Amino acid sequence: DTPDIWEDCGRYEYEIGYTTQQCKRMSSLFKYIYDDGTIKYKDINKTKAIAFQIQIEKKEMPLFFDKEIITIILDNLISNAIKYTEQGKITLSLYPTTRNGVTYTEIKVSDTGYGISAEALPHVFDRYYQESGKHQASGTGIGLALVRNLVELHEGEIRVESIQNEGSTFYI
Repeated sequence: DTPDIWEDCGRYEYEIGYTTQQCKRMSSLFKYIYDDGTIKYKDINKTKAIAFQIQIEKKEMPLFFDKEIITIILDNLISNAIKYTEQGKITLSLYPTTRNGVTYTEIKVSDTGYGISAEALPHVFDRYYQESGKHQASGTGIGLALVRNLVELHEGEIRVESIQNEGSTFYI
């Protein structure tokens, strides 16, 4: 079943005119990921040993964002999770969080994959950086640098936590 996501977006229209449009766009983005995207990522996922989960904590989380850019960000993070996870699960989460008295909506992509070494963590968002090792996947090393730039364009922040052989979590 597709979760009922933000059906009551219209109540924001009075306060800020285009919030309704943006709220509906986030709804459609997550419905796409939940409905069509799960199929899309299953096609990328060549192994049946990886489960894909979506967790949406709260129905009402209005956001200002560009759907195409958020899609590029999520596509990159999820495809990386698939490349570096041999078995286990990949989880996409959306939930409210509060820092310094301000409530934000956070997107989290986590996996139970190979993880990133402590030495490589400070460099994962550097352009052309690729961690060398036995789990090296093909690529140019620009994906996470692009993701960081797109997140910053949205006046957001991105961070990563990782433990080798346990997995990685990216927070936006």
